[in-house]
Amino acid sequence: GGGAGVSAAATGAAASGAAADLGTAIGGASTGGTATGAAAAAAGAAATGAAATSGASDAMWYGASIEFGCLLAPSKAFTLRPSIGLHYMNVAFDAYREYGPSAVQYPGIRQDMLQSIVALQGSWSFTTPWGWPALFDLRYGWRQNLADTDDEITVFFVGRPDLPMTVHSGGYSRGGQTVGLGLRAAAGKMTTLGLGYDYETAAGRVRHTITGNVRLSW
Repeated sequence: GGGAGVSAAATGAAASGAAADLGTAIGGASTGGTATGAAAAAAGAAATGAAATSGASDAMWYGASIEFGCLLAPSKAFTLRPSIGLHYMNVAFDAYREYGPSAVQYPGIRQDMLQSIVALQGSWSFTTPWGWPALFDLRYGWRQNLADTDDEITVFFVGRPDLPMTVHSGGYSRGGQTVGLGLRAAAGKMTTLGLGYDYETAAGRVRHTITGNVRLSW
């Protein structure tokens, strides 16, 4: 058997993917992308009565992933799913310029990243009080950067272009661990509901991610 689906993340990004169940082996691939706009305002100036500094920038990203794994069933109610995969992402930020006191400016930034992903997921099946078949997931994963971009970017104050500063863009943390929880339920023959939480920790960062989805199949 096999299937294809479309899902929407909380950020409004759209992703499409397809996966095939080959008995105890599983393979899958997905792609996605989005364009966003963001505005930033410097806080603290209002406390002193000074004018605020603000700026805006647009960004666009796309990515693709491929994953292979297998399903192990120690019991009827519990399954284990070890998997390995690759994830590629490209992010492009337009040039950024602020307006107001102490405004800064820097050129556009483009980043590429390739990661390897090793994961293990355990799933317990049960029936909800209203009769829906459901799964509770517990997962652990490790991401390791295989290649990324580390560029030097020149930043300067708009009022003092003769005093540039050099900063690094990219050089993202080379590895990170993720622990997650998830709940999936079949709300009828065609609809599946999902809710998940992931906690990621790595050198220099901690990230919390909450995801929700509704999948329709026919």
